[in-house]
Parts: sequence; structure tokens; C-alpha cells
Amino acid sequence: EDWKGVPKAVRHLQGEVAGLFSLLKSEEEQRAETQNNVTLLRGDVDGLRSKLQERMPNRLEEVTDRVASLEAAFQHVGASAQSDMETVAAKKMEQLCTDRLSAVDLELARVSGEAKQHRECLQQVKRRQQVLSEEFLGRLQALVEKLDVQGLEHVGSPLKNSRAPSRERSPGAGAAKRS
Repeated sequence: EDWKGVPKAVRHLQGEVAGLFSLLKSEEEQRAETQNNVTLLRGDVDGLRSKLQERMPNRLEEVTDRVASLEAAFQHVGASAQSDMETVAAKKMEQLCTDRLSAVDLELARVSGEAKQHRECLQQVKRRQQVLSEEFLGRLQALVEKLDVQGLEHVGSPLKNSRAPSRERSPGAGAAKRS
């Protein structure tokens, strides 16, 4: 029974193989035709190119020159854009530096103003100290004179000598304090 179906399967396979060969043959014919068309088109393009070069050799050179000119212009624009970007960056950096320097100048002016105020205060303190010192010395001098007037000359020569000019002074407590 199994053998009875074999011839039928073989015939079916033979039909399939024949169909595949037919399909393969038509594919080869189509490929050959396409190859032939490509060859013909290449010939046509080459022919047109040679005719174009014969008829318009100057035009081709013109187009080539124009392309070269456009490339050069594009490079120039690129370089110019790069230069512009660098200029803008430099201006921004310069502005930043200017702003920072202005801030430093303002801070320096503030600190200078404070220093001037401190200097003026110090001068006022020195003047006040001078006035107080002179006032104290004046009162001390008046006290010494008052003591002299009351007849306390016998108490000792240190008070008297403290008023005397420096070459006549004895090296007493008053002389040491005053110098």
C-alpha cells in the first residue's frame, strides 16, 4: 500500500521541480534583460555626457567654478561665524571682568570711607587726649603753685624742683614722671 502512493508523490515532486526550474529560468531571463537594460542605460548616459561636454564645455567649467566659489564662501562664512562667536565670548568675558572690577572698586571705596572715618575718629581722640592732657597738666601746675603759695616749701624740694627748668631739676619722682 505504501508503494502505491510513492509514484504519485514522485510525480508530484517532479511537477514541483519542473515548476521551480521554469521559475528559475524566467528569473535568469529577467536578470539578463535587466543587465542588458543597465548596460544600455550606461551607454546612453555616457553618450549624453560626451555630447554635453562637446556642446557645453564652458558651462561645465562654469558650474565647477561656481561650486568651488560656493565652497570657499561657505568656508569664509564658517570662519566668520567662528570669529563672531569668539568676539561675542570675548565681549562677555570683558563685561564680566568690568562688572567684577566695578564691584571691587565699590568695595574699595566703602573700605576707604570706613578707613577715613576711623582715621578722623582717631584724630578726634588724639585731639581730645591732648586737650585733656593739657587740662590735667594745667590743673596739676595750679595745684603745685597753690601748694607753694600756702607756704609748704618746707615739705621738700621735689615739688619745687619739679617746676624748675630741666637743667636745675634734681632727679626726683616728678622729673621721672614728666619725662
